[in-house]
Amino acid sequence: MYLTKLTLNMKNAYVVRNMANCEWIHKLIMERGFGHIEALQPRNTLKVLYALDDNTIYVQSAVMPRFMNESGLFIEEPRTLQIDGMKDRLKEGMCVRVRCTCNPTYHDESGKRRFIGSEEKRDKWFRNVMDSNGAEVLVLSQTPESTVRGIKKDKNGRGYKLYAQTVTYTGALKIKDGERFWKAFCDGIGKEKAYGCGMLLVTK
Repeated sequence: MYLTKLTLNMKNAYVVRNMANCEWIHKLIMERGFGHIEALQPRNTLKVLYALDDNTIYVQSAVMPRFMNESGLFIEEPRTLQIDGMKDRLKEGMCVRVRCTCNPTYHDESGKRRFIGSEEKRDKWFRNVMDSNGAEVLVLSQTPESTVRGIKKDKNGRGYKLYAQTVTYTGALKIKDGERFWKAFCDGIGKEKAYGCGMLLVTK
């Protein structure tokens, strides 16, 4: 696995104009970082996840990307680290700190996926997801809900709006099953992974 740090250049008018568009960020990552790789469903196949923190984008992937600072989009040259060694540290009994932006949802009676409106139920959602992925939540907090927005074009060039409601969780976990937790770390959790959700940022 690889982790890349991209720092957007906020003095670049093109960046400022587009960075609020989650579809633009998705395409920026996939085209500039992984456009040299042919794959069906490339984001899923290459396990590409990202997390946006102010003007910094952290990109995680199963293959090494080829980001370059073309057109002055980034403040500095993108930096990529191999992080496979983390698997040996994320073992049973290890306690870690995490941060993760998520789109916690449920299916209503008609089968439609809906955002969980209750903070208490969103808390329970995250605890259940982590439990099913081999970790016990010890401490947890969440930000107020926010909305990720974007504009995507169809094959005919017509644009349509897209959005996803999100919260960002921070807390501490105790790993109960290293293999399951590593899989969740690599695959991400929840929905809307193409738009900055689901990536587990882990620190000791």
